[in-house]
Amino acid sequence: MSVPKKPVTKSAPDGTPGPEAARLEELLATSPSPFSDSVLQNAFHETPDVPEIHARARKACLDHVRAAREEGKTALQVVTGDAGDGKTHLVAWLRRQSVDGFRKGTATGRYALTVIPPLRSVSRVSHHVLQEVVRQLSTRLPGEVHVDDATDTPIEILIWRALLAIAKTIHDDRTSHPELRSRLEAVVTTNPDKFLSSCVNQLKEAWRTIGGAFVDTALKLPSLDLDREVFRVVARFPDGDEPERTAIVDWLGGASLPSERLDALGTALVLDDEAGATRGLHTLLALARLARTPIAIAFDQIEGTQRLGDDAMSAFLGTVAELYNAAPGTVLLVFSQSQIWPELKKNAPQFVQDRLNDSPVVHLHGLTPDEALALVATRMRHFWGSMEKGPADTLFPLTNERILFHVKRANLRTPRTVVRYFQALLRAPAASRDSFAGPHEVAPKELVRKKLAAFVEEARTSQPRAADARAALSQSVVTDLLVQAARTRRDVAGAKVEAVRSKRLSKTGISGVELVVRRGDTSKRVYIEGSNSQNGKSAASTLARFASVLEANGADHAVLLRDASLPLPPAARKALLELTPRGALLRVEEGEIVELSAIEALLNAAAAGDIGQNVDRKTALDLAVECGMAAALGLEQKLVEVVLAGESANAKGAEKAIAGEPTEASADAAPTSLDAVAVATNGAAILQHLRNVRAFDPAAHLARALGLSLEAVDAALRELEKKKLVDVVSDRNRAPVALLRPEALSP
Repeated sequence: MSVPKKPVTKSAPDGTPGPEAARLEELLATSPSPFSDSVLQNAFHETPDVPEIHARARKACLDHVRAAREEGKTALQVVTGDAGDGKTHLVAWLRRQSVDGFRKGTATGRYALTVIPPLRSVSRVSHHVLQEVVRQLSTRLPGEVHVDDATDTPIEILIWRALLAIAKTIHDDRTSHPELRSRLEAVVTTNPDKFLSSCVNQLKEAWRTIGGAFVDTALKLPSLDLDREVFRVVARFPDGDEPERTAIVDWLGGASLPSERLDALGTALVLDDEAGATRGLHTLLALARLARTPIAIAFDQIEGTQRLGDDAMSAFLGTVAELYNAAPGTVLLVFSQSQIWPELKKNAPQFVQDRLNDSPVVHLHGLTPDEALALVATRMRHFWGSMEKGPADTLFPLTNERILFHVKRANLRTPRTVVRYFQALLRAPAASRDSFAGPHEVAPKELVRKKLAAFVEEARTSQPRAADARAALSQSVVTDLLVQAARTRRDVAGAKVEAVRSKRLSKTGISGVELVVRRGDTSKRVYIEGSNSQNGKSAASTLARFASVLEANGADHAVLLRDASLPLPPAARKALLELTPRGALLRVEEGEIVELSAIEALLNAAAAGDIGQNVDRKTALDLAVECGMAAALGLEQKLVEVVLAGESANAKGAEKAIAGEPTEASADAAPTSLDAVAVATNGAAILQHLRNVRAFDPAAHLARALGLSLEAVDAALRELEKKKLVDVVSDRNRAPVALLRPEALSP
């Protein structure tokens, strides 16, 4: 099959004369390609959409959403396809439908779409799901999507609508107290679909007198079936200001809050373990059902979970099946590569297979030539439509016939191959396009380098993960790097990594990492965990696990990975001091977290086949190390150095911390509480800095500026806050920030 060449120097396909065609070709060559995003990094990227592609799968997913909203039905839908078939694109489309659904009167209706990345730990499946669901529901909606001024995020809309639905149930129940029913009359007679803000304000106004009775009555209604303790905290929503509502959302998302924030919420419960996370997740999904705002939970790139072994896949599928059983009105979407799904399903427990058999798998089939044509035409139309002086025919320099010719000749069957092919085609000289043989293969290292750069930028600009998720990320990816070092015999800080394995403590079920490193004649066994817990009891329990491992001679040293911006709670400082000199704290800096996030995204993409045919997870990790991820590899080196530094160095670091002196930049042996004189001295230095340099500063910045340990700054800030000289708030990473109060401006 051949097509006669039509040199663009004579005319463009739309009749544009030669010089104009040359101008358009130049514009095309110097602008970002219409096909530059052949691989969608994740479901939160925007890209031109072709509705007819995978229409059956789209309809199946939306049908489940409608049934969940209108009938309270739970659905478990598996979607399979080969790499490049458009699984992530389908998730991105569902996300856009979700955002549109919060507008009034849309055809799809209101629902929330959350995308769960692959697991990082076998022992924290429910907590991982809960954190990601709440984090994504807490993202502010675009301005034009707001229902009204009362709502900024899907989770706010969901909670308010659930409380209003409960109010109607209480009002309509004849067994409810007459006075309570009377006070709810004004609330339930207004339509929240039209006047949500008004309903919210009425509920807030009534709450001053009915709050306690409302909650007690709701918990007695068998039709609601709500977790008592979790609901009592969530039900503080109408009575709190914005900071308190933010604290409620953080708590519901499994964050290990400081004890003072828990006291303000009237609970001692922390949802940071599997049992608590399960309670929180089930309560949230129950509230979504009451609000008639179903949550669709999409598990994308599940191949990335395989790196944790068969136990991880079994735990993952088991959690999905449990949600199917326990969360009415929820839509569970699992996206998998076609070739691995049968094996994953076969190895799942029988009760999981039974649930998976309830709904047939939807397979994403290859594109027809007409669908490929529509994809190319949509991309070209989007490209030229954004320019003031584009061609009359937005296919320029292509035609329908030429597109179909290339699609059929190259047998382009997936969206990714179509986009990659036409990206290369439009970069080729105009005169050689009809004889174009296809894009050149890019070297795997170059593919990985470009991917890493894109993922680093993504990690820098995207909404931050929860603190506990960052700790799990640090532990998981540092483990990947250490495993790679052991496999390749790569030097790390002049040492060899001899063994790396998961160590699951039977009493708690928490998984840590066991590491064996050797430098010369010195060999050390190390137990490692990541924890950003800000709750004193929870953080201290982590150190108690360290103590049990060391006492049982399960390791020579124990190292805690923790964000550099998060001070240890006082109880944990004391526990870490008691482990000196065998216990150490390794600070993880923001730049290191960014690179660790990028490496994790790279490995998940490689597992899902999204980098290249010849780039699997091992190859991707090897090439990432070759590319020199300086911060991530630096963290790995600091870990080995702090272990091999010897007990005397750790003890010296502990002494500095006790005295309030600065310790090493990233590794503190055992920061602990300071005496009153040191706290007062440090507090005076902090006040002087806030008065003369910056009136607000993160605690981590204060520590660096004043040459103090982060724990010394934290202890001083606590005392200054008690004296009402400063306020301590949280930044976007939930790290402490000191604000000088107006009355403390002068000494």
